[in-house]
Amino acid sequence: MLTNCACFRRKGQDRMRLFFAMMLPAVWAIATVVSYFHPGDEYGLFVFSSIAGSWVCFIIRNISHLGDVLWGILVAGVAILGILGFAMDRFRVSRRVWGTLFALSFFLVLVISLLHYPSLDSAISKNGSITAYAAAACNIGLYVSIVLALIIRGLTVPGQRGLYGARTKSAE
Repeated sequence: MLTNCACFRRKGQDRMRLFFAMMLPAVWAIATVVSYFHPGDEYGLFVFSSIAGSWVCFIIRNISHLGDVLWGILVAGVAILGILGFAMDRFRVSRRVWGTLFALSFFLVLVISLLHYPSLDSAISKNGSITAYAAAACNIGLYVSIVLALIIRGLTVPGQRGLYGARTKSAE
């Protein structure tokens, strides 16, 4: 097709090929920093929601406070989400599908985590603020949307091996 030729490409099209490689780490890093300053009960929401980077806490010994390793958490998480974003760009995951999945999973995680308590006041008294829930829901929703978007993309690629290595019907 002629539109694939370099002379017919739009000016910003090459830059947008790395949409997920830039977007996923940026969203995760912002939500992680917000979650660090609104960590929930004893940093529980922070550590759980930023697991893409907080795993380094299990490797590093003698941590007196999470602030000592915040940069390590951010570097590890940004690297992992950058790799996942690059893979999503290479697999050409639809931005619209991912955006819809992210919005839905963010909303569902936030609502479910708040409905766990009998009232909004008791939820706030447990973890400090709504911001703690929103930042945690953002990161958890990000993880869920990445997994679901990759699964959906794997199921819909014609001529490629889909989920569990099975060939799709259009490839047969």
